[in-house]
Formats: sequence, structure tokens, C-alpha cells
Amino acid sequence: MRVNAGLLSQALDQVQAAIFEPSLWLPTIEAISRASGALGANIMEPSGHGRFGAAFTTENLDALLEGYVRDDWGSRDFRAMLPAAAPPCRCSA
Repeated sequence: MRVNAGLLSQALDQVQAAIFEPSLWLPTIEAISRASGALGANIMEPSGHGRFGAAFTTENLDALLEGYVRDDWGSRDFRAMLPAAAPPCRCSA
């Protein structure tokens, strides 16, 4: 599987836009998947409670994600146990 550096660079530019516009995440991970020659891609956010809070997946991985949820793989996935991201500091300087 070869990575197309030009397509990957464009896809990574999309990440910056998706940070501020959540509706862009799906097309962004699809672009990353194409650029890397992968079957698909996903993003799963650990909630810190042994589950994932959110998941985005490319369409061709939908059946795998459905099986993941149906068969309760989240309860056995060490990544789901990772701590949730800390909220931003609202400290005054």
C-alpha cells in the first residue's frame, strides 16, 4: 500500500478545517483513507469510562463498526479505557 504524498497533504489540510467545522470530519477521513490506500478509516473518541463517546467511519467500514457495537467490543477495547481529553484550561495569566 503506497501513500500518495500529494493527496495526503491535501487531506491533512482538511483536518485543520474540520477542527472548526465538525461536518467536515467524514469527508476528511475519507480523503485520508484514499491518500493512504487504505480500505477505510475511522476516528473513535474515548469517553474515559470504557466506552467511546463518538465514532466517525468511512462508509466501507460501516459493517465493521456495526459488528463492533453489536458484539460489545468496546468493553474489551483498551483504547476505550484511555482517559478522556482534559477540558481546556480557563486559567488567568
